[in-house]
Amino acid sequence: MLKSNLQNAEQDIRTTKQRTNPKIAGLRRWLRPKLLATPSEFDQATLADTEHRQTIIVRLQTLLQHNNIQVTPAEHQELEEDLLNDLLGFGAIQPLVQ
Repeated sequence: MLKSNLQNAEQDIRTTKQRTNPKIAGLRRWLRPKLLATPSEFDQATLADTEHRQTIIVRLQTLLQHNNIQVTPAEHQELEEDLLNDLLGFGAIQPLVQ
């Protein structure tokens, strides 16, 4: 019974796993360190902290504009959510934690 439930859960995870757009993945790697004033700036922050969320969102928008990086609204939302999860949450596993 337990083995069957585990196999079903693994199958559900495989079928719902979403791949990140390669463009977004590259931007995410490039932007992540640039969004931090210091490496430990957001170590004590959480996703519920609206002030820190807003700081990251403003910095992201500024970096995209200054570097003339064009993204679609859907790509922007994905990038913003991924970076917020990286910097304030549990990174890529944040959706599983919620």
